[in-house]
Amino acid sequence: MHKTYRDKDGNLIEIVSIEIAPHVGGISRALSWDRFSGQYAPAEDQAYRLVHVTLEEPADLSLPAYWNGKRWNKWVVPELPLSSILQLAQLLPDVVHVDEAGVAVVFDGQEVIPVATTVLQVDGEAICTYYVEGWCWELVTTI
Repeated sequence: MHKTYRDKDGNLIEIVSIEIAPHVGGISRALSWDRFSGQYAPAEDQAYRLVHVTLEEPADLSLPAYWNGKRWNKWVVPELPLSSILQLAQLLPDVVHVDEAGVAVVFDGQEVIPVATTVLQVDGEAICTYYVEGWCWELVTTI
């Protein structure tokens, strides 16, 4: 039985029998049902919240992003608003490019990779976001 729950901080977890693990991978741990049910709530929604994320380089980078608690191999999977992808393009002009229409691409060696866009509903507002696939993001802070 697999079921997705959200902890008190809004992070997604998966229930596998009586073990819990971060959503999309990570170290699992065992809890009693009483302890589990007192700490976690079902996560039927994919609610996004505003956070700050960073990369290893450039140093001291902190970008606003929207995140629903999902992780990939322990890394945060953020959705970047236009202002953040534009900031990345300024900081990494040889790697990230955004044209006048808001279309973003990443230069990976000889390959040009399109950056996926999504329209998220956050507190009733439609926000266009960018997802850079394969980048290893870390959570700086929740706003």
